[in-house]
Amino acid sequence: MEGGGSSHLGEVVRNRRRELGLSQDGLSWALEELGVRLPRSSLSRIENGQALPDAHQFAGLCRVLGLSPVALLESLLAGGREAPLEAPVETLLREAEEFVGSGAVRAARGRFEDLLDALRR
Repeated sequence: MEGGGSSHLGEVVRNRRRELGLSQDGLSWALEELGVRLPRSSLSRIENGQALPDAHQFAGLCRVLGLSPVALLESLLAGGREAPLEAPVETLLREAEEFVGSGAVRAARGRFEDLLDALRR
């Protein structure tokens, strides 16, 4: 997905990275320390709205940047496009659930589905 939700996600990542005083290389290194591979070039593409992180990268970005995955998805919904956003985020949530394997992701998914229902009304 280009533009819309992906560009909003990129803006959130870029703004939070800058708030923390991290360079793209610094964020990439911090992620590597967690076992998450996200080269600076890939981070740049995410920040510029040209790519979306996979579930493992998304979880790592949230952890390093101190962002709640649910809050980040809510932010994505608030600033992103409507219809095309649903399928990629659903896939991202499913991958995150498999990655994390905890009830917290299932609860977040339920909350996210409630938000989608509210947007459809």
